[in-house]
Amino acid sequence: MYTRIEAVEKIKAFVVSHQKISAAWEGGSIATGFDDELSDLDLCMVCKDPDKENVLRDLIAFLRETFGQENMYRLEEPTHHGFSQVFFKTKNTPEFFYVDFVVMSEEQEDKYIEANRHGQADIWLEKYKLDNTDRPAEKVHQVCQSLFNKTIQADFLIILELKKALHRKMFSEAFPVYYAFLTRYLIVLLNIKHRPEKADFGPRYIYRDYPEEDYLLIEKAMKVSNIEELKASSYLLLNLYDKLKKDLSTLY
Repeated sequence: MYTRIEAVEKIKAFVVSHQKISAAWEGGSIATGFDDELSDLDLCMVCKDPDKENVLRDLIAFLRETFGQENMYRLEEPTHHGFSQVFFKTKNTPEFFYVDFVVMSEEQEDKYIEANRHGQADIWLEKYKLDNTDRPAEKVHQVCQSLFNKTIQADFLIILELKKALHRKMFSEAFPVYYAFLTRYLIVLLNIKHRPEKADFGPRYIYRDYPEEDYLLIEKAMKVSNIEELKASSYLLLNLYDKLKKDLSTLY
């Protein structure tokens, strides 16, 4: 059985020695300073576009041979971010350890390495010069503006469905709509307010990025257990949403 540290070191040695890989780094929790013994390995690799499949094949073969394979899932291409991405659950490693790795071409512009969005990456290899500077304020504003406009254009539908479900007093019907409103609408506006550079992150990491008051509000909202609690929480969140929409409309 390999420890997490031992497994990562073996994978790093393989990646650094691979002739087709021109840059590689560990992101995720190690980059944001929240890694622990339960962390997976978020591995990013860069190569020439024609070499992507070879790099994928070689790393998968290495993982199988070194650790054994418990499960594997590859995202269907084309992926939403443009990378080739594989989730590989190793054997002979800690229970919660797996490798989430992406292979991207040198030509792809956004490499998910900007410091203000993804933290300070642990660079393993840099034959190809990486740019891990912050996402420029102008681009952050453009992304926020687009998200804000898309959110408020469609919000009337989710609000109508939520109020209708509350009127019917069926918790099993109301809760999914309530949760969708919370995570896909309200949290988008809270992200724009509190962490605009991560406006598109959804609810991920809000516990460390939001002010305590707003994080605790969201956490409490996720703990409703009956229709009366859900109704009270819904109108509290709807009022907050209206206020955020009004305040942010002056910026976007």
